[in-house]
Amino acid sequence: MATIGTTVYLTPEFVKDVQEGKHPNMARQAFGHIFDDQGKFKSDRNDHEYKGMTDGWIRWIQMGGVGLRLIYIRKGDKIYLYRIVGKSDESGLSAPASLPEDAIFASLPDDILQGIVESDAIIQSRLLHTTKPTYLSSTIRQMYHLPQSEIILLSPTVSPALFQVSGEIGRFLDRSIEDGARVVLVTAPPSPSQIPFFDQLARRNIEVYFVQNLKSRLFLFRVNEYRVKGPDAVASPTAVLGSAELTHQSLDMGGIGRHEELCYRFPETHFETFYMYADALVKSATDLQGHKIKLGASASA
Repeated sequence: MATIGTTVYLTPEFVKDVQEGKHPNMARQAFGHIFDDQGKFKSDRNDHEYKGMTDGWIRWIQMGGVGLRLIYIRKGDKIYLYRIVGKSDESGLSAPASLPEDAIFASLPDDILQGIVESDAIIQSRLLHTTKPTYLSSTIRQMYHLPQSEIILLSPTVSPALFQVSGEIGRFLDRSIEDGARVVLVTAPPSPSQIPFFDQLARRNIEVYFVQNLKSRLFLFRVNEYRVKGPDAVASPTAVLGSAELTHQSLDMGGIGRHEELCYRFPETHFETFYMYADALVKSATDLQGHKIKLGASASA
């Protein structure tokens, strides 16, 4: 997210929503999605116009296990935070009767600004391990139960057995593709003997790309917002970055031993930053057909 140089106002309706919110620490967590650590309004490319309200816009916000919606009004260089409601209440909101110039100015107190920056306890809760909670494998398996719209996996090494039709990751990816998801695997260039495995993945509509000297290990899961069930279900994207690769031992899957790995599950507000990195890497990578051509040229040289 970028920062917008605008003046932000809190309308009485917004203040009331925050005060009457049923969720603990609602103000601190919601403001973390709205303001940067200097109290300036963040832009979000996923924001879109709110139908039926002139100059109205909507932003999706995750609050623990609940999905919230921020409705705000943009007039020139002024932004009015108007409502923050649950997913089930987002439709049909009427426009405010007026937006007076003396609306409450968004000058955030120090305690809220400090709360936006994640505490050590929250950071600890986002650490993912293979030898103690929170387990990396549990976080990955949580993704199995959410409808995905896009999955991008970066790993220098992969375990073919995990990706087979009968493998744990393979079943998840195949099911996601059947449901309409785009699945991308980026890994190190394989040897000729490994090509049949990647051919199999391609036949199952898994996009395969190769990057020389790849060391990045990044797992991105973008949930399909429109297929999440329940009025307050969460559809937040997940970005996991760390030491683990897509192997049995790194993920602690398959019961054949495990490595000591450490990863971090980033807040959803950072997802787009990692997505842009992965997307740029894919665009510069070599696809499967291109790699076959390179191998053929090397063999004939």
